[in-house]
Amino acid sequence: MSKYVMPPRQKMINLIYIILIAILAIHISKDAIEGYDIISNDYRPQIAQLQTYNEELRVRLEQEKPEVTGQVQSVKEKTNAIRQELNDLKENIIRTADKDEYQSGILKNRDNEKATPDVLLSNKRGNNLKNSIATYKQEMESMLAGDAQKKLVSSYMNITPQTDNASWEEETFSHLTANAGITMLDKMEMELLSCEKEVLLAMTNGTGIQTSEATPEAGKPQKEAEKEPAELSDNQIFVNGVPTDILTDGTLKKPFVQ
Repeated sequence: MSKYVMPPRQKMINLIYIILIAILAIHISKDAIEGYDIISNDYRPQIAQLQTYNEELRVRLEQEKPEVTGQVQSVKEKTNAIRQELNDLKENIIRTADKDEYQSGILKNRDNEKATPDVLLSNKRGNNLKNSIATYKQEMESMLAGDAQKKLVSSYMNITPQTDNASWEEETFSHLTANAGITMLDKMEMELLSCEKEVLLAMTNGTGIQTSEATPEAGKPQKEAEKEPAELSDNQIFVNGVPTDILTDGTLKKPFVQ
């Protein structure tokens, strides 16, 4: 049986087809990279606006409702702790992607495919972030009484993997370029501040906040429990809330204070 030999013309057509696919792949990749930059550029002003808005809510609460100042500061500290974690991860991605060209806050090698997985999937950084977010959301939801607000807070920063074959951090970060990884972290920061906003709004409006039963403040005298009114006999009347005897001459039994 003779061996099939591809005609030169067909070889040329196949080669051109491969080149076209490669060119198309390059263009798709470039479009995707630019798309992530556009999304990040949209997230960052929203992050700044949310930060300003939440700070205004905190100031208002501390002025109008000083009794919740402790809760307000606690929410702020917990939010800032995760914001710091997110921004440290962004900076590590930039440092890993740019190496000798590293400049804080400026990503040059946007299409680097190793930086994001190297940072998020090593030293359990991604897993630690997931645990931090889970704890934060649980604490924020525990402060809310309204089901609608709890569901809204629960929907932010989703850390549930979509399949059983990979962890959340592997599923989320293993295939992202450097700029895509930073975009994902920007999105999480925006949703983190949105969680904080919901809790602060609930405090401001005085609705939807889970509160414990009021307890007496230390060092303050407490009112005595109201006593049931005593029963009067036929020859008694109430004077200053106290049953007092009426004498046969029509006067009141002493001592009596008007």
